[in-house]
Amino acid sequence: MPFVHYAVRGLVGGLKEQLSRIRFQQWDVAWRNFVYETFREKTGKTSKRQRDLLLDLPDQHFVPVKVMELTPRLAKNYAQSTLRTLQRDLDALEKMELLERSHKGVRARKEIILAFLPTQKRPNV
Repeated sequence: MPFVHYAVRGLVGGLKEQLSRIRFQQWDVAWRNFVYETFREKTGKTSKRQRDLLLDLPDQHFVPVKVMELTPRLAKNYAQSTLRTLQRDLDALEKMELLERSHKGVRARKEIILAFLPTQKRPNV
């Protein structure tokens, strides 16, 4: 009987881990859909660059404002731009309340869409 109890506890632990991963993936898909919907009516190079910046920023921790070094897409988008362009994009996203700044850097405010997800246990922010 102790072995069965041990096996069941292991199974339950594995299922909880899988559910956590699925919820995190749902959260990520919902965030991406929200960002694309937010920028759907906005056209042009600037809006696309801001959308890509927001999608490539982490949400769990702040990163230094050297975001051009985060992903190849951001490096390409900002390669011909000045630091002022990046600052304007960050200002615009912060004004839209999609981005948070601190002395540590910037991060995406992904938690704003948690209300759109199922009401089960929410991912830690």
